[in-house]
Formats: sequence, structure tokens, C-alpha cells
Amino acid sequence: MNKTLYRHWLILRALRRHPAKTSALEIEGVLGDLKIRVTRRTIERDLCDLMRHPYFPIGHDDNKPRGWYWTPAASIMDIPAMEPSTALTFHILEHFTNRLLPKSICDKLAPYQARAAEVLKALPESKFAKWPAKVRYLPRGQALAPAKIDNSVLERVYEALLYEKKLLVWYCAAHRSKPIELLLHPLGLVIREPVVYLVAVADGHPDPYVYLLHRMQKAEVIQELRAVPKGFDLDAFINSGALGVRLAERPANLRLRFLSDGAEKFLSETPLSKDQIIETAKGGHKVLRATVPDTLVLRSFLLGFEDSVEVLAPESLRKDLRDAARRMAKLYSI
Repeated sequence: MNKTLYRHWLILRALRRHPAKTSALEIEGVLGDLKIRVTRRTIERDLCDLMRHPYFPIGHDDNKPRGWYWTPAASIMDIPAMEPSTALTFHILEHFTNRLLPKSICDKLAPYQARAAEVLKALPESKFAKWPAKVRYLPRGQALAPAKIDNSVLERVYEALLYEKKLLVWYCAAHRSKPIELLLHPLGLVIREPVVYLVAVADGHPDPYVYLLHRMQKAEVIQELRAVPKGFDLDAFINSGALGVRLAERPANLRLRFLSDGAEKFLSETPLSKDQIIETAKGGHKVLRATVPDTLVLRSFLLGFEDSVEVLAPESLRKDLRDAARRMAKLYSI
């Protein structure tokens, strides 16, 4: 390979996207690690030559020494070229990452996603380009529009969580007409469409709680490290039923009697818990046993089965569903 061409390629690879910058001294170090000995002046002359070329949108600041960078709109220089399968992966990820990753990281992915779109557009008959038209994701239950979250709030929450800092928020709970100021210690983010929850500990309180991002009217990152409760684990917190509005600290020992084959089939294919069993009781009825968090979500879920299942235990859950059925019967004048 032509030595000058190879050096130019390495110089371009050493540059980062604006606002990040790279000096000629840093590039000299990169080349030196590869046993390529050139002067700093040669590197700057190479950069000036490359900058004049329309295919290399690079620039520099006016500091001494200069900081060199790819412009924000620069396309990805993929060598080797991005394969269609890789382009498809970036294309699909684009639809799921906006709420999973901080904006700063999404911004860094944007050029790759733009390049992926170019690759797929150039191959309209490719099986990979056709794939997005063949797949859809639908949430279980009634589809709802996502709750509206202030973009600045979203960015501050992600920033505090990423850098493990405290977060000051103005939060308007459902039962309040005006927001209150809370100092939070962010622990995790949970996306449960159509809402996004921040799991955090409020300053002065020992236990984690969930806060809905769309109820935060304003947020500021406090440059102090957060405090994490000893032994906290996000998965364990979720599995405890905390996001389902927990009604009891201890899980429920659920027993259901099936009154339709469809309900039994559904819950045998998608179990309620790892310890779920379905057995035949006296009279031939199938009965399900499972240990589950005792939550409002559980009640809503079971009511959706209507008369296809009967709750046998616990008695508190059976009573709640019986009372709900009575209220509904009265509402509809049955």
C-alpha cells in the first residue's frame, strides 16, 4: 500500500466527531505506536490537504495547538463497508434505543443509523432491506400513546443516572395540583410502555420508590455522588412487584380454578411465576398454584379473564375481585 495513503487513512481514523477534538500531537502518538515516524508539521500539512477534499468534511478550531475533528454532519467512513445485515441491525435498534440510552449516546449512534439507512436504500430488493416491512412489535393489551416527557427532563435524568449523580426534580404526583421539590438518588430506569419510571431514593428516605418521568416538570443534575441502599438490585426490586403498586410486602400464594380450556392453555404457555404448577383437583377441574407479587396489576390482569378463572386463594384477593364484580354489576344495572 502507498505509505502516504496509509498515513492519511490512519490520520482520518484518529479524528473524532465535533465537539470532541484531536491535536496533531495526539495523532503523532497514534502513528508512533504503529512505527510510523513523521513530524507534527507533516501531520498538519496532511490534515490541511485532506480538509480541502470535499469527501472529507473535517475542520479545526483556532486554538494553539489546533484541535481537529470530523464535522457533526460527516458521514461514517466505513472500511470495510457496512454489510446489509449490519445496516438492518442499526435500523431496528433506532426504534428502541431512544428511551433506553442517554441522548449523548444516541447522538453518537446517529451517523451509523444514517449510514445504515443509506445502505438499505441502495439495495431496495435485498432481503435485508425488505425485513422491516415484515416485522411489527405490539405491546400486550390496549395500545396507548406514550406519555409526553419533557426533553430536557429526559436528558437530565439520563445524565444523572449515567454519571451516578443526585437529581433535583419538581414532581407533580397524581394526587397533587402543584409540583413539589425532591432531591433524588437515581438507581435505575424502567420502561413499561407507555410510561417510563425512574427508580430512586428520595433524600431523607430509606427505601427506593418509583417516579414517572412525565410527571417531572423540571430536573437539574446535582454534582454530588448519589447514595445507593446497601444490597439494592434493580431486578429484585422489579420482581418484588414494586412497579405494579404493591398491596402487601409478602407475595401472594395464588390458587386459580380454570373454567375454560383457553385460559388454562394461555397460562400454561406463559406462566405467572417460576414455581407455577397446574394440577387436576377433585371434580376434574384444573387448578393453578403460583407465588406472585400481591399488586393492583395482578387484580387488573385477573379481571381480564372474566368468568374463565376463579380465584380460590388468597381470600383477600378473592374478596377484592368479588367486590369489584359487584360494583361493576351495580354500575351496569345488572
